Amino acid sequence: MERFLQANADYGVDTLLKVVGVLRRKEIGVIDVKMSTPRESLYSMLEIHLDQNTDLMLNKAMAHLEKIVGLRDVRIEEA
Repeated sequence: MERFLQANADYGVDTLLKVVGVLRRKEIGVIDVKMSTPRESLYSMLEIHLDQNTDLMLNKAMAHLEKIVGLRDVRIEEA
């Protein structure tokens, strides 16, 4: 069971760069970031896979990401 963060981004690539910058500054290791825009959608979907997917690290990253303007519905997902 793999856990990762998922969020909706209003401003596409601009928001993606903010997300990566915040995680880097907070020294949260990232393995993979995926961004997709569903057809006929006004937002982009972000998937963020961290190198440590413990409850503490996921919640810490989620708390930082919720503060970013343009990022909505930050949540922890399981695959």
